[in-house]
Amino acid sequence: MNKRILSLFIITLLLSFIPGLAYGYTPYYDEKFYYTGPYYGSPYFATLYSPFRDASSGDDVYPGVTSKYNNPRHTTSPHSGVDFTAAVNTNVYPLSSGKVEYVYTEIHDDFGKFVIIRLDVNRDGVNDNVYARYAHLDSINVSVGQNVTRSTLIGKSGKTGTNAAHLHVDMKDNNSSPTGVTHSLPWHLYYNNRTDWNYGKDLDWLCQHSITNRRTFAVYCYGKTDGSQKIVPSEVKIWIRRAYTSDAWTGYVMSHAGSDQYTVTVPSADFPDGTTVEYFFSGKRGDVSESTNCPFGLYPAKFKAPAIPPDSTKSFARYSHIL
Repeated sequence: MNKRILSLFIITLLLSFIPGLAYGYTPYYDEKFYYTGPYYGSPYFATLYSPFRDASSGDDVYPGVTSKYNNPRHTTSPHSGVDFTAAVNTNVYPLSSGKVEYVYTEIHDDFGKFVIIRLDVNRDGVNDNVYARYAHLDSINVSVGQNVTRSTLIGKSGKTGTNAAHLHVDMKDNNSSPTGVTHSLPWHLYYNNRTDWNYGKDLDWLCQHSITNRRTFAVYCYGKTDGSQKIVPSEVKIWIRRAYTSDAWTGYVMSHAGSDQYTVTVPSADFPDGTTVEYFFSGKRGDVSESTNCPFGLYPAKFKAPAIPPDSTKSFARYSHIL
């Protein structure tokens, strides 16, 4: 087993023991990040590095994404950046080479301690007018004016300015002000026609789930058309199987419980008490053709959605729970 595979396995294993957190990155459903703004040059998008590195090999590591850019949420919506699963004191690195523009060492109400770096997004040796903020840091290792490379340690992730440890990263063009985030750039060509779906906001429309009595799952699912008309999903499902297996996923249709909430109780006959399961949610738009656009939104949020029903031989970010 090479170092990269071993490191990804260890991350996945560690995260699988933390209830409510998505598993780590797996090779099957890549969470690669792209810059698609006006400074990419050629090709039509620029590939960015992950903000996390393998300690031994230095390779990029992609952890679970708990809230992607423009993802609707039940509180702050839509999301202005991308939230990554990251324990306190995880090393954080630049998305590309660049220069440190701003360092905030106090505790900002929304972002805690953070750093803003001007990036060379197309890697031509010239810093572009593109800025990335790394927020909720526990500690900061860089200073204003410092030049950085992909291997420069920005700092350690944390939970400053938030209740749960994670790394928030947002990007913007033409504005390095820490209070001027007006445009957070999409990092992936989510669907065949991005603008029709408002860069994912109108299609990835599941958020915030809960579990009661160990077996009753609830999730919020809401969205709108390309105009302003609210739509009701044609189908909301939870997909579940025994953890650490390649069992086929079992899908349960969830019932509308009001206020955009959908619920279902998983039968004990299917999964006995004490079974550790892994699960995720999907919501299907009835007004979107599968032949032209992906009609499914997923929770936890995914940059690259797997086919539904999911391939049982492949794995991707999902949640774990003991029934």
